[in-house]
Amino acid sequence: MLRRLRDAAHRERDGALSAIGFSAQAADLAVKAPYVKAPVVAIYDWTGFYIGAHAAVAGYRLMTRDAQRYRIYFPGLELIAPPPA
Repeated sequence: MLRRLRDAAHRERDGALSAIGFSAQAADLAVKAPYVKAPVVAIYDWTGFYIGAHAAVAGYRLMTRDAQRYRIYFPGLELIAPPPA
């Protein structure tokens, strides 16, 4: 008996919704979100810092293409680097 009442209520509801133009499936449609490219983040590697520190302490010359960074952190370190562009 309850099942018949429930089924009747569903048919009545579905009939009323279709009469006014609503679709019960509209809520199931996925909305495509706009694509946003992730920002590029520079990753700093501490390896060069450690190599520069060892070269500075031991009195070695250091060959590098990133002379500006080594000159900032190790001003007394002798660098072998290409001329600045």
